[in-house]
Amino acid sequence: MFKRSITYLRKNDSDLGDQVVGFGKQHEFADVLWYPSQHKAVYRMDDRVSLNTPGNGFFDFIPFRATSSLELAITRTTEENQESTRDADGKCSSVQKPPSSIRGCLDSLEDARITACAWDPRIKGEFFHQTTFSISLSVAKNFIQDVKKLVEIEPKALCGVDIYNGILLRYVTASSAYLGKQENAIDFDITYYRSKDPMAPRLYQGYLKK
Repeated sequence: MFKRSITYLRKNDSDLGDQVVGFGKQHEFADVLWYPSQHKAVYRMDDRVSLNTPGNGFFDFIPFRATSSLELAITRTTEENQESTRDADGKCSSVQKPPSSIRGCLDSLEDARITACAWDPRIKGEFFHQTTFSISLSVAKNFIQDVKKLVEIEPKALCGVDIYNGILLRYVTASSAYLGKQENAIDFDITYYRSKDPMAPRLYQGYLKK
């Protein structure tokens, strides 16, 4: 048994490519949330500490909190309208307006779905797709630079990713286990809007594919 000490550091992403390799070696459970359209990165300095360390914090991740069902429906309807009208400006402004959360989904109130988890299929809430892929740690900087170039070409292209809490960079250690990584790598988790119509193209779909 042990506790974990977590500190978040938010900074400009100008040196993310240079920092990302060393950062994973400095902290046992490190990860990074990257918001490319905002040019920001949030570094999670997460380390194992002794059980007798003072404090008993609770990690209450914002996307896993119950939220007003009405607010979730309004947010989803707004995003659907932005997608159908190709309103990139509106979508980028939504990045700055996260839903107001109430409490964690696991201990949320039985309130006839006045509040709900964002992905609850019984309400009109979030409907998204997640793409995850691994990049070798040795070339992670090159990939990050490529993504930055896409943002330079079209600054609004990845606002839709930022809405869904950015790109999560998770460190994965090489392992000889079945399905283990052959070398140290970073998993990039990208979550983004998904239409209920499988034939409907997403806003800036081509940039996400690249």
